[in-house]
Amino acid sequence: MNHTIGLVALLCLAFVVGGCVANNGGARSNNADTPSDDGNAPSDGFDITKIAVGPNNAISWEDAKAIIQYADVKSVMQTHSGLVHVRMRDDTVYRTNQPRVDDVIHWITELGKRDDIGIMTQ
Repeated sequence: MNHTIGLVALLCLAFVVGGCVANNGGARSNNADTPSDDGNAPSDGFDITKIAVGPNNAISWEDAKAIIQYADVKSVMQTHSGLVHVRMRDDTVYRTNQPRVDDVIHWITELGKRDDIGIMTQ
């Protein structure tokens, strides 16, 4: 039991300190809905500064989906309880709760971003 807790703590620390690199092949998507490498927002007008951010960088699930779709996300981590951490390339971390475990993975897959966004599960 203590080994499991230690492993989980180590994985979380690795995510917080350096971000997740699993499933990150470094390829950039050519999808028109994603921002360009210079960080400019896509043509539909998505503006991350308009996202409602609560204490501890808490955001809604819908806002998390928009950030994953349109912003420069480095990695995501999900827990067994459904908590999701969305890490940006500038190392800002947003937190949300997904409706069902693995919804964040399904969303990333649906967007065709499995090679662009590191995914960590706990």
